[in-house]
Amino acid sequence: MLLLYVAGFVPVIGGLVTIGVILTGVGAVVVTHFGLIRFEPMLFPE
Repeated sequence: MLLLYVAGFVPVIGGLVTIGVILTGVGAVVVTHFGLIRFEPMLFPE
């Protein structure tokens, strides 16, 4: 019974994660497009 109760939250959590990823992407586009922050690719340590 507990497993079914927990499984009911999976779509909710998935939806929240999807919204978070979309908002992060839109925020990054807005910040870099309007020149608020210069885009610099991540550098890997050697």
